[in-house]
Amino acid sequence: MDLSALRSSRFCARLAALAGDEVSRFAPPAGVTEGPEDVTSLDLSDAYLSDVVATTEIDFSDTAARTQVEAAIVDADVVISSYAAGTYHSPYDGPTLDALNPGAVQVVTSPFGLTGPYRDLPTSSLTDWAAGGYLYITGAPDRPPLAGPANVCAYATGYMAAIAMEAGLALVRAGGRAERFDVSHMETMLSLHQLSFPRLAAGHVMTRTGHDVGPATYPHGPYQARDGEVFVGIVTDEEWDRFLIAIGRSELSGNPRLETGPARKANSDQVDEIVTAWMASLPMQAAADILQAMRVPATPCTTPGDLLIDPQLEYRGYFREAKTARSHTSVQVPGNPIHSEPARGDVGIPSGESGRSPSVSGEVALPLLGVTVVDMSLWWAGPMAARILGDLGANVIRLERPTPPRDLATWPLSQRFVHAGVNRNKRSAVIDINTPEGALLSEQLITRADVFIQNFRPGVVDRMGIGPERMLGINPRLVYASLSGYGTQGPKSQWGTYGTLSEAASSVRGLTHYPGERGMRLGDQLPDAVCGLAGTVAVMRGLRQREATGGGCSIDISQLETYVALIGEEIAAASLRTRPDWQAPGGAADDIVVPCAGHDAWVAVTLPGPDRASGVADLVREEAGINADVSLREAVATYAASRSKSETAAFLQSLGVAAFPVLDARDLVEDPHLAARRSLIEVTVDGVTGRFPASPIRAEGRSLAAIRRPAPMEGEHTREIMSDELFLDPEEIDRLLASGAIRQRVESR
Repeated sequence: MDLSALRSSRFCARLAALAGDEVSRFAPPAGVTEGPEDVTSLDLSDAYLSDVVATTEIDFSDTAARTQVEAAIVDADVVISSYAAGTYHSPYDGPTLDALNPGAVQVVTSPFGLTGPYRDLPTSSLTDWAAGGYLYITGAPDRPPLAGPANVCAYATGYMAAIAMEAGLALVRAGGRAERFDVSHMETMLSLHQLSFPRLAAGHVMTRTGHDVGPATYPHGPYQARDGEVFVGIVTDEEWDRFLIAIGRSELSGNPRLETGPARKANSDQVDEIVTAWMASLPMQAAADILQAMRVPATPCTTPGDLLIDPQLEYRGYFREAKTARSHTSVQVPGNPIHSEPARGDVGIPSGESGRSPSVSGEVALPLLGVTVVDMSLWWAGPMAARILGDLGANVIRLERPTPPRDLATWPLSQRFVHAGVNRNKRSAVIDINTPEGALLSEQLITRADVFIQNFRPGVVDRMGIGPERMLGINPRLVYASLSGYGTQGPKSQWGTYGTLSEAASSVRGLTHYPGERGMRLGDQLPDAVCGLAGTVAVMRGLRQREATGGGCSIDISQLETYVALIGEEIAAASLRTRPDWQAPGGAADDIVVPCAGHDAWVAVTLPGPDRASGVADLVREEAGINADVSLREAVATYAASRSKSETAAFLQSLGVAAFPVLDARDLVEDPHLAARRSLIEVTVDGVTGRFPASPIRAEGRSLAAIRRPAPMEGEHTREIMSDELFLDPEEIDRLLASGAIRQRVESR
């Protein structure tokens, strides 16, 4: 049951409905407008979020209507609600729901959580960006911080809320009690940072760098083609060599001025001249096609309208039609970002194997105890999904292939902290899958697991002999998750991508811009993290369905589709052909980011509407000592100029204005609200301790996740895993080590 008003909660309910759960929504009556010219951002949100949810409009003050709602609550397995600015968005708070149905899992989303100093502050989508640490690091270094599309933070939280819902249901299935989950926008956004907290632990506060993504990666950004921009995303030197072949400049390969990423960065003017000269005469789609054919990551920089005619999304049937509740206007909206196919063949539950976790009790219960996950993924999205599963109690085995020995001590400290963050709660085994014995061991490890996660380019795992069809044929109870840039099928399925390219391909980059200027990247890699959240939801849902049916499934996650799902209103607006200039929600005239006293100090403010603006302006002018009859915007700027960002935000909040200091990573690790909610954990690498976000999934005021072991070194647990998981005796393990089929890390940590 959905009793919520926030987009985060409603997106959680939408994901459940798209998966086939029976979802009912009770909401106050909506007014009816005249036609497409009257469509509002709220109308588009409602069309997007309600198109698959059975909605009943009721008057909560009516006794008969309340009786109907309460009867439905009694029958619910899950109740979703929301809280903001001091109030629940329905008459039913947590204690009321407990009394009506103590057996229901409750999921409550809110901007700041149900406890802590910020609990009741006024908020907006802009303050979500400020509190979550993304606003400070997005934009040009000498300009104000820049927010992304309006509802991205809320919808990312919706994915996290869906994970919380599945965690609660898993606990109930395992014999635990139903709990209330508290999932906040602020803590969700903190958990999605890839680099901010590792770099802070290494002594560096991330700030805005514009289009620049780092000192060792070049070219990596947008270039002008004949009809638009193409994002070229070269990370490795091999990709640069392939790029030179693609553009007919192979004679430059081996040039010491261009041979490595740092060298190309140092000679960026020469590189830009080479790229621009080749691309200037080509249509952007043709340029991207040529580069991708040579396995060089590239993509057109899209708009929401481009996505509606994108051949990959069209092939996968991604968009669906919805109608606005008020004007009954048809719009196109993103469809299900999670694709899952049940295993075929005999999926009966073997004798003695119920598919359930061991019984749990008490407040130390973790929902995925007894679940084994094999993680054979790279970079960030797949490893993050596996990490969340490990945080929730799963036994996660990081299956690694042999590489030249890696000594973590030689890595930059920030990179070691990245590894420590994304690979905690895992063990590592190194198996050479290219040897006959190694291939057999890998196959046995995967098929004896409950979950397998991989994010190779489609087709790679099939060539390895561990593709989904073969693995599910051996073990029909396996939950097999494939995470890729564009999905396993379709004309772009073989395209390579990174998070920055997904941002450009999704149009989120194009929607993140200063007025009248081209798009700009978000300050940290959000697409990878969002894909990881979607992968986690899919795996946990697959485990739930396996318990009901006995059969596993093959999951196909497209990073592009999981990210486009965050801009449903912008897609719907683009589909309104009668209003091509419609202003999408976000970037609103009432959103301002104002400089305050101090270095690079800012406050994010959403100004009140006309009914309150005049009265608030009088109070701000009085406090600022302004005699002139200036606008509220000008009064706020004058007040903030001589005061700290915290003081400015606190004063405006006292007037009921949605305002929040623009927090950097150091602000966040010292934040009193996060301290009160125990939202941070300490991680130590080589004697250096940093503070990192804990799991944002909280039940009854405690984190539902546990940090049980540090991130492993490569091959640290090979011998242990061969014994514990495959039941090999020590002599056989010694023989496999000698043959090179497996490798064991022998150095001390």
